[in-house]
Amino acid sequence: MSDSNPDPTAEPIDLPSEERHVNSVDATAHQPILARVTARKQELEALLETLPEGDERSRSAIALALATIDPLLTGDPEHVPAVVAADMNRWLEQNKHVAESAVRAATEPSGA
Repeated sequence: MSDSNPDPTAEPIDLPSEERHVNSVDATAHQPILARVTARKQELEALLETLPEGDERSRSAIALALATIDPLLTGDPEHVPAVVAADMNRWLEQNKHVAESAVRAATEPSGA
């Protein structure tokens, strides 16, 4: 039987730490679904405003994400049906990493 960690007493290897981008999907994990969706939608709208015109891939991915959430945000916000809440959750998961490369590029120091 092979052991994936041959020396359990070995010191862990220190890897260089990179500042990890935390998007609103992760940051709002235990909040109501409507608050989470609204936060992510606002985050994507703000990102879309700051993206350069030439970044068509990120811009179109964000535009698609925003277009697919708008129909789910109709109706009574105080009483979101379970089916709609499930669709909202699916939207959050599908769009969790939309345009993260653009966010990383925007936050990296120039010349990096």
